[in-house]
Amino acid sequence: MALAAAALAAVALAWRGGSGAGRAASVTGALAVIGAGFNGASFVNYGHAFSSVIMAGLWTLALACYLTGAVLAGTVAEAGPPGGRRGRPPGGCQNGDMLDHVSIQCADMAASASFYDAVLAPLGGQRVMDFGEAIGYGVPPKPEFWIGALTTGNGFRESHLAFTAASRAAVLAFFDAARARGAEVLHEPRLWLEYHENYYGAFVRHPDGNNVEAVCHLPEL
Repeated sequence: MALAAAALAAVALAWRGGSGAGRAASVTGALAVIGAGFNGASFVNYGHAFSSVIMAGLWTLALACYLTGAVLAGTVAEAGPPGGRRGRPPGGCQNGDMLDHVSIQCADMAASASFYDAVLAPLGGQRVMDFGEAIGYGVPPKPEFWIGALTTGNGFRESHLAFTAASRAAVLAFFDAARARGAEVLHEPRLWLEYHENYYGAFVRHPDGNNVEAVCHLPEL
């Protein structure tokens, strides 16, 4: 009875891991447990020394498979099932971010680069890549916001870009830097309670006419 229970426990453990390797480890362990039991019976009945050696080896194998199944089960449980409640589908959103990067075209690259150099610095952003006709801003090593020379499309349609600020002081620094560059003020820094109680943002006009915002979602310290 104890032999059957041990074998079933080994199988159940790796099946809980949910991986092929974990399941294979547990089945091997279960077979080793059963084999050890039969060899143990042989040793008791016939006293063969060789049977005791085999039994010891099989019990060692069973223990190793049990531990392997436990490790694999814990690893899968921590990671969560792909696409499940805790996991994400392969190639999907990572770290909760839906956008990987965004790029806009600018009629005046020099003016735009000067503007973003100034207003993104207080928010922790900087030039990460610079190819001349395209500049990528972000927190190193990854550029998340790109500007490029105007090459396609006719006319102008305003875009709204909101950059995260770590504090309300950073929003104020963004606003001061933009105003120092001569940017048109759309909305001075203030709370926007219609969004939520801690939405603190400032809005200015980018040289190409886009609506650029810095926003902090944290309460004032």
